[in-house]
Amino acid sequence: MLFVNVCAQDAAFVEAKKKLDQQRYRESKDAFEVIIRSASDKDYIEYAYYFGALAAYKSGDNFQAKEWLLTLTQEYAEWQQREEAFYLLGLLQMDDGQPEQGLQTFRRITQPAIKEDAHAIKKHFLKEQPLSRLRTLYVAFAQDKALGETLADRLFSEPTLSEADSKLLTDLKFKFVYTPEKTSASQASDNQNLGQTLKKSYTVGFFMPFQLSELNPSAPQRKNQFVYDLYEGMKIGAEQLLGENITINFVAFDTEKNVSTINRILADPELRHLDLIVGPAYSSETQPILAFARAHRIPIVNPFSKNSELLNHTELQYLTSPSYHTQGVQVSNYLINTLNKNKAYILYGSSKGDSALAASYKKNVELKGGTVAVFKKLGGGSRSYSDVQVALQELKPDPKKTLQAEKYTDENMGLSPVSDPNVHLAVFTDDPAVALSVISALQTKQLNLPLVITDEWLLMEQMNIAQIDSRDTYIISANYVDEDKQLVRDFNKIYSERTNIFPSIFAHLGYETMLYFGRALNKNGKNFINKLRSLPAESGALLHKLDYSTGNDNQYVPILKFVNGKLTLINP
Repeated sequence: MLFVNVCAQDAAFVEAKKKLDQQRYRESKDAFEVIIRSASDKDYIEYAYYFGALAAYKSGDNFQAKEWLLTLTQEYAEWQQREEAFYLLGLLQMDDGQPEQGLQTFRRITQPAIKEDAHAIKKHFLKEQPLSRLRTLYVAFAQDKALGETLADRLFSEPTLSEADSKLLTDLKFKFVYTPEKTSASQASDNQNLGQTLKKSYTVGFFMPFQLSELNPSAPQRKNQFVYDLYEGMKIGAEQLLGENITINFVAFDTEKNVSTINRILADPELRHLDLIVGPAYSSETQPILAFARAHRIPIVNPFSKNSELLNHTELQYLTSPSYHTQGVQVSNYLINTLNKNKAYILYGSSKGDSALAASYKKNVELKGGTVAVFKKLGGGSRSYSDVQVALQELKPDPKKTLQAEKYTDENMGLSPVSDPNVHLAVFTDDPAVALSVISALQTKQLNLPLVITDEWLLMEQMNIAQIDSRDTYIISANYVDEDKQLVRDFNKIYSERTNIFPSIFAHLGYETMLYFGRALNKNGKNFINKLRSLPAESGALLHKLDYSTGNDNQYVPILKFVNGKLTLINP
């Protein structure tokens, strides 16, 4: 345990440390933050960083804790008790689902007593990792004893082993002089200790930035209307579940888009008994809520995010929507497996979603043995058309439309769809200028090769739908809702009568999220995350399908196409 005698030097430090000892963690963190900002020349500043980080960690603010520890370990390299900071930093990294960084940090510890503590904490977190992740980690950290022992335990607990795994287990036992122990399934993943006890009712916490203090009664719509749409959809879902004898206590919290507010909310000990967390809305809010969910083993679902990075931190995290990664994989699979179009020209815009979708699409095409002829990020505005022309310069007009048959040559055939029937174009952008430039370039070249786009193109005021309808276009519609479906019409009617507005996709997602995960809670308790992988895809109430058989985001990605002038689902 660290100790520093500063009583005679600074009363503020003593008071901040006293609050830490009294478990007033948020107050202690705030007090140490003041000291850190104003006392950089004090000889106890290292202790302020360390104890401030400890208070931040205890209050659920892992992000701030890591920031202070990184500053401490990088800028105060001569601090005698630096290895204590390495220990806490490694613990935080492991707790945040970053085992690579955690093992790297723990590797810097040399003091025997701290190494012993590090060994125990590493095993505590590593036993939550799936077997495939442990194998991957072992490639990079083959000398780590805690990792080697955990991997040996997991292999020893498998009902059957391949020849390679059997040899690996023998090597691990010999290398680390270790006798492996059986581990139960509940110890082998991030869902340990969730329990399978069924209850008469379940409590769902809704963490979203209502920002009530900024409401303008005269405004026709709130700035964050999507939050209210989600909330109303989930409330209607909870009422539907009550009719099925499933009681959901639905509790909303205004995060105010503020980490301090979130930490204050999460300080309530009663929230440790939540059965499910829904949210948050913004990436800045994610860290404290995710850390809280991990600490108390509470499943967490985001109704609308498509960010696959959220799934890297914990197996407790779910997405109602298919992530950009899943969209790229499933749609490229369709183009290759169903349409035999294994040569792709991929263009994408400047948003993170565009880049993530394009990268996933490219990687899967290559994994499937296909070819990516062009992979290009496009600038917006006036440069769009010239960028598209350069990217597609190899594609030539279809000679059957521009030349008489006797004038066909290998050269003028070029890379048209006629000479290369496997080619297709995928364009991922929400920028109307880029979308229109692509359509214009294809018209100029008289090309009608298969075109993959997102349904955002259908909402662009500048886009003439006929320009999409007339082409061989495949439209990714991640949250497709069939407005002709009776259940959809029923929900829309209820929602409109209640709110006097037509429901947005966020209202649909809120309703679907509550129904699906509320029923999962009722059937399996918080341990439902052990069950979803064994279930086949099933029809949603509003969404076409929900499928968690191979991932924690919805694995079903609807693809639409105009058929006789009507948008039609082609991969039901």
